[in-house]
Amino acid sequence: MFLYTFSPRQIQLFIPSTIDAYVAFIQSARARARKAGDFEILEQLQEDIEVLPDKCSHILWIGDRHKANKFVYFFHGGGYITPAIPGHFEWVLQAYVRGLPNADEKVAVAFLQYTLAPSARFPTQMFQAISGLDYLLKKGIDPDQLVVGGDSAGGNIALQLLTHLMHPYPLAERITLNKPLAGAFLVSPLVSGNTSTQSFREGAPCDMLSLGIFDQPDREMFHVPNTGVKGWLFPTWGLEESKEFKIGKKWALMADVEETWLDGMSRVVSRVYVTCGKHEILRDQGIYIAQDIQTRNPNVEVRLQVAEKEAHDFILLEGQRRRVGDATLRMRNWFSHVWQ
Repeated sequence: MFLYTFSPRQIQLFIPSTIDAYVAFIQSARARARKAGDFEILEQLQEDIEVLPDKCSHILWIGDRHKANKFVYFFHGGGYITPAIPGHFEWVLQAYVRGLPNADEKVAVAFLQYTLAPSARFPTQMFQAISGLDYLLKKGIDPDQLVVGGDSAGGNIALQLLTHLMHPYPLAERITLNKPLAGAFLVSPLVSGNTSTQSFREGAPCDMLSLGIFDQPDREMFHVPNTGVKGWLFPTWGLEESKEFKIGKKWALMADVEETWLDGMSRVVSRVYVTCGKHEILRDQGIYIAQDIQTRNPNVEVRLQVAEKEAHDFILLEGQRRRVGDATLRMRNWFSHVWQ
């Protein structure tokens, strides 16, 4: 109801920014670690923010990047209009920083703070993700020691990044990997504008997402807003696709173009994990993209998990409740498998 009722700018006014949420999380997590006597985590959790070249996006570090030998590049969800929430940071702490059984393996998560819509539309967020990856690689992180991924719209950004590595987007910085990334994870990913799938009908009664909520990021990210009197009276009526979206649709919604577009993914990533809930409206999108990647890229190890008792983005809900539940454990299991 909150996402459906308020405008993106109103939502961003009510909810702390991604950076503010990060700072508050570090303070809270350090206090909890200190109280529990967990000095290892206390040492790893320090406020560490790096500004990217565009001066608008940032890398927010969770885990000690100076001591880490495994890395995660993370993109938060929220329909491109909602900042990261505490559950995102708790998720990455529990699934990745705490995710490896070997004490000699240290993990640091590079959490991208990107510009939200409507302040910026596609392809700005993809450009920022590309810039962040280039920054990490130039810092000396090897691709085979790096996993990328995100949830919902963040999963969409992760796929945009992988697609750019295969098919460089015009005007974006080109990145050539000397070896594939270790892995990519896509949680309840947004990959298509198609709302007529079976999961949209089956998931509508029980999912946190609805068609109205789904339409909002599509309007804000990929369409030209109405202006003047029309924009005031009919803000969502008769919207036209933006020029940038028409040019970049293959990168933005990769499931809506020819299947051959995802050929060659083995050049850029070794493993892909896709997870979604049986009762969410984006279920069929997740299944489709996992099967398409696997069919067209037999050398990529693809793991698809459709959780029987879950809807959209349950790992985030577990993080929000500070609970290491089934979704977090499945992610932790896959993440450990990446390095075996």
